[in-house]
Amino acid sequence: MYRDLRTSGRAKCGDVPWSVDGYDGFDAYDGQLHIMDNMAHHATTAHLVQDIAAKLGNSERLHVHVADAFNFDLASTLAVPKKFDLLWIDLGAANRIAGFFDAWWSRVNENGGMVLVHSTLTNELSRSWLQSMRELARDREQQQNRGYGCFTEISFLEPMKMFQNSFTVFQRRGLAYDEEYQEPVLTKYP
Repeated sequence: MYRDLRTSGRAKCGDVPWSVDGYDGFDAYDGQLHIMDNMAHHATTAHLVQDIAAKLGNSERLHVHVADAFNFDLASTLAVPKKFDLLWIDLGAANRIAGFFDAWWSRVNENGGMVLVHSTLTNELSRSWLQSMRELARDREQQQNRGYGCFTEISFLEPMKMFQNSFTVFQRRGLAYDEEYQEPVLTKYP
């Protein structure tokens, strides 16, 4: 898409180009969306995603896996050829989140890949896990010892809501501190 916009001269904001000259990542990979759901929730709408993708002409980019997310062998066997750039954990994991997170962490791109975990701040079980992850985020030696590599975290809260009111973002920042991931600097000014 960006290549086409650049070729046609439409990748501009007024007269200012907004894409990077010489960027060679246009063909790095086709974006894919993998959804895992066991379809067991009585009010699930996950199955409707396939219909919507078809209407949008994106069926080939969508992969729905009807599976139990807590099958810890699944993380190592799911046939996804590349690491995930974004993993959204939207399940009532609570006391099982640590094992789930550990099983999937290695499948996330170590160069800036992100994991978003739903409902982390205002319920007791998830908050306990979050506190341990926050401590780990500040302890570089432990991150290495536990196989996490570098990462950082930030949480967001919608204080006016009683339920489903928060999430935490974990970003991988490299495999080791002597090779910590850094985003490229592309411009001098904002």
